[in-house]
Amino acid sequence: MPTRTRRAAIRSLAAVAASLGVAAGSVSARSPPTEPRVIFNRQTRRIADPTTVVVPRADLPGGGWVMIHDGDHRGHGGGGGDDDGRGGGGGGGGGHGDGHHDHGILGVEGPLDPGHYGGLKVALFEPPEPGPRTLTAMLHRDTRAGENFEHDENHDLDPHYGPPEDRAVAEVTFREAP
Repeated sequence: MPTRTRRAAIRSLAAVAASLGVAAGSVSARSPPTEPRVIFNRQTRRIADPTTVVVPRADLPGGGWVMIHDGDHRGHGGGGGDDDGRGGGGGGGGGHGDGHHDHGILGVEGPLDPGHYGGLKVALFEPPEPGPRTLTAMLHRDTRAGENFEHDENHDLDPHYGPPEDRAVAEVTFREAP
């Protein structure tokens, strides 16, 4: 295939992926996973518009959302706040339902189809302050098959995939752009 034709084909595929709302990252063509899994590593990110964090791996058996929460949420059944009991910051924006400020949600990617995702970039709602922060990557089901993430106090709407032990916590250092 000539180089010009190859480039046109790649641009065409990229346009189709963008129009279908394919997330920034790669999705595996293998069969959907049977168990949810998320990997989130220590990283340094530049503060930009939008500021993103990278989730190296997210396996969503039934599709759903990848959420970035402020603080360590491994020991929480779903409430907001850091591991020291402070309320989480951020939230709001992005066409999401009410009440997410209390859950310390800083960013969301989805809705995603069932699959294995790698290198998933999750945009944060607001640029963070410079410095290190403890963040939690968490998987949520898409129970209403909607375009908007919805989560209530009882966790009946778009609930977490697994127990708190299945959440991944990492330190992310944010730096000013040069």
